[in-house]
Amino acid sequence: MKLKNITNLCILTFALSANAYAKDIYNVSESVYIAKEHVTIKRDRTIHKTANVYWLKTKVKTIEHRKRKTNTKYYYQCWNGNGTPYDNLSQSWITTDKNLTGCPTELPAKGK
Repeated sequence: MKLKNITNLCILTFALSANAYAKDIYNVSESVYIAKEHVTIKRDRTIHKTANVYWLKTKVKTIEHRKRKTNTKYYYQCWNGNGTPYDNLSQSWITTDKNLTGCPTELPAKGK
């Protein structure tokens, strides 16, 4: 029983670490403060999968500190089936809207 628990723990640990490693490429937050304009720009990017479509959601939040004004915009991209969803962003993703219009739903089989 103890060996089975250790084996299950090892498998679970490997699965979580492999998943975390793959998603770290896209699940990121970045923040930049521009002192001259007193503006902070924060970008959060997350990868999702709905049915057979991988898609990226990018949230860009701009904070104007002098005016105490905040503006948030969302951008969406979907995987075009080129390589894997974790390949080069500029070659593997196409811009879309929040409804994922134009995203391929029938992706090519692996190796084709």
